[in-house]
Amino acid sequence: MQLISVDENIWTYEGDVVSFYGYPYSTRMTVIRINDSELWIHSPEKLNPELLTELASLGEVKYLISPNVLHHLYLGEWFKAFPDAKNYAAP
Repeated sequence: MQLISVDENIWTYEGDVVSFYGYPYSTRMTVIRINDSELWIHSPEKLNPELLTELASLGEVKYLISPNVLHHLYLGEWFKAFPDAKNYAAP
């Protein structure tokens, strides 16, 4: 899977289907480039080498956003890969 351009400086990434309370949910990450090189990542998906390469070509991951409990599944690996990124998550 690769990043899909939605508009200038906005991409989506279709993730895996995950089970939540026994129901299948499709997942999607949004990437927005701000300030010409900073990346804002909403609902981070599972990291893989291809995704890391694509992101590096766009800019530097600076913000990780997890708006609720379903969107936190892969945050741990993102924290390790981007320790200087600011993290915003629901309690």
